Amino acid sequence: MKHHALQLHDYHVWANRKVFNRLNELPKDVYVKEIQSVFPSIAEVLVHRYVADNVWLGVIRGDTFEEISTAAGLSTEEERKKYGGN
Repeated sequence: MKHHALQLHDYHVWANRKVFNRLNELPKDVYVKEIQSVFPSIAEVLVHRYVADNVWLGVIRGDTFEEISTAAGLSTEEERKKYGGN
């Protein structure tokens, strides 16, 4: 049986492919079009997912919070709090 961490990785890859395949079907202007949601656009959702993925990869690597937040471009106190900082 495959290690649980590898199963999670495989699921993550599969889910991302599903999302990106669907996004490729949409008209290009949809990405930046303002929507009424938690995020102001699909592009902002993708930025959030990218940052979140990089934060988790840093956690898995054992990076410090400072290293993770710097690498993720979380420069303001508000951004750091959003992702679990003090």
